Amino acid sequence: MLRLSRVLLILDRVKLLDLAIKLKSPNLVVIAYHNVGHHNSYVQTFEEPIIPALIEKQILFLLGSGYIVTSLGEALSILAENPREKIAVITFDDGYKGVYKYAYPILRKHHIKATLYLTAGFIRHRVAPWWEQLYYIISRAEKEGKLHKLTELITQIRGNSWILHETQASCLKSWIESVVRAMDVHELRGLVNTLSETLDIKVPEDLYSTIMLDLNEIKDMVDYGFEVGGHGLWHVNLSILNNDRLTEEVKESLDFVRTLYKGIYTFAYPFGIYNDLVIEVVKSSGFKAAVTLDPHLNYLSTNIYMLGRIPPYKFNLKDIASFKYLLIKY
Repeated sequence: MLRLSRVLLILDRVKLLDLAIKLKSPNLVVIAYHNVGHHNSYVQTFEEPIIPALIEKQILFLLGSGYIVTSLGEALSILAENPREKIAVITFDDGYKGVYKYAYPILRKHHIKATLYLTAGFIRHRVAPWWEQLYYIISRAEKEGKLHKLTELITQIRGNSWILHETQASCLKSWIESVVRAMDVHELRGLVNTLSETLDIKVPEDLYSTIMLDLNEIKDMVDYGFEVGGHGLWHVNLSILNNDRLTEEVKESLDFVRTLYKGIYTFAYPFGIYNDLVIEVVKSSGFKAAVTLDPHLNYLSTNIYMLGRIPPYKFNLKDIASFKYLLIKY
């Protein structure tokens, strides 16, 4: 992987990556961003931020390569008129405060709109995402020397397959990712409460306001031209829900989006997970398109409810070269 990263940097230096991108057929590239910020920030989050300077480099490269850079709804409208356009869509999932603080000024500077995929329940009730609550508790447990106690507790709750070891602190994030994909909202609430009470580690009441967008910030971006899309009611794995819960997650999401934005309504599957039933419910509820986390570009033949999105970098190479590689590979 290190060798490939070096090769990419060399290819980028001699402009071969740029040439390959210009030779590609017209396509719709959708980029999935989450948190934005600086790595030395005093606020540590589960979702590692991408630095603002890299976002700006990527936007400038896309503009210089002939892409129209915009939001998803506007992109779909443009493609309906001219399917031969090259369009790049900027999306931000989950609603981290860094989007407003760091990304929004960059996008305004370059006159670009984006799509915000927001989770209704988190914003309505000012509840930090489950993964951020769990990350806070587990990080505090590690710092306070309670990791062994945490391991025993998790074993009691979920069984041996969920054991954490003190020598495997690096597995904390993967454990959290597994947990939040396997549980519905009532189970997640219960898990957070149990860990918090047993370990005597309280999730701060201001965790949401510290790391997530507030309504005024969202409305400011919408007034500028940003779109708001659905991202579920409680950001749970939709594929594990029964029909009633699935319908609730999707319809409540659309109702919330309609209170903030009027236009073409699109949806981002939580965790990028979907199946045929999830697609059908999203479609029948009134969303006009949906994005996944499947890493591919999109063409005229792509199912509009299975639009791929690429990450902002690859191989842990946080450089414009790995972004260009993604535009070529897919």
